[in-house]
Amino acid sequence: MCEDTLAQVLRKEVQVKVVCVEHGLDLTQSFGEPRPPGLHISDFYNSYYKALNPKKYGRGGDDPKDLWTLGMAFEDMLEKGFQERLTLAEGSGRPGALKVTIDGHDVWYSPDLLIFNGKTRLGEIKLTFMSPKGHFPWALGKVYDGFGSKADKYLTQMKLYCKCLGTRDARLYAFFVPEAIKATGKALRAWDIRFTQREINEEWDTIMRHVKQEGLLNG
Repeated sequence: MCEDTLAQVLRKEVQVKVVCVEHGLDLTQSFGEPRPPGLHISDFYNSYYKALNPKKYGRGGDDPKDLWTLGMAFEDMLEKGFQERLTLAEGSGRPGALKVTIDGHDVWYSPDLLIFNGKTRLGEIKLTFMSPKGHFPWALGKVYDGFGSKADKYLTQMKLYCKCLGTRDARLYAFFVPEAIKATGKALRAWDIRFTQREINEEWDTIMRHVKQEGLLNG
C-alpha cells in the first residue's frame, strides 16, 4: 500500500464537526422602539380582512415567524438605508409610534416612513412572496389608475394612515422575493400614490363600521 499523503493523514486526525444551533435572536420585532400596548390601527384592518376573506387572512396555526423575521429585517435595513443613502429632506425617516383618538380611545399606528419633500408623504415598505404580475404596475414613469386586488390590504393600511396624518400622498416600496429568485432585476419597486380625499374617507368609514360592528373599541 502506498503511504498516506499528508492531506489524508490530516483528514484522519482532524474532522470538522458542524452543529446547527438556535440563533437566539428575536427578529420578529423592529430594531426600533417596541410596539406600544393597546389598540392599533393594524388590529382594525387585520380584523376587517379576516372577516372579508377568512380563507386567506384567517388561517390558524402558529404565527409565521420566519416571514416576520425576513420582513422586519428588510424593513429595518431599508429604513436605515433611506436615512443614510438617499437625499431626503431633514426629518424624513421612521417616525416611531403615533397616536390618534377615535371615539375617545387612543389608537396607535406606526408608519414605516414619513417623507418630507415639500409635502408630507407617507411611506410604507413591504416584503412579499406574491407575484407582482397583473397587480402591480411595472413600467417606470407611466401613470396608472390603480393596482390589482393583491394590493388591496396594502392600500387600505396606507389610506388609514393618510387619514390619521392628514395627507393624501404616499409612497409604497415593495420587494418581491419571487422576482429576486428569478434575478429579473425587478425585485424592488417603488410607487408614488396620490389618493383622493373621497377614497381615504370611504376607506376609513368602511373600516370604522367594521370596528363598531365587532366591538373592537370596547375592549
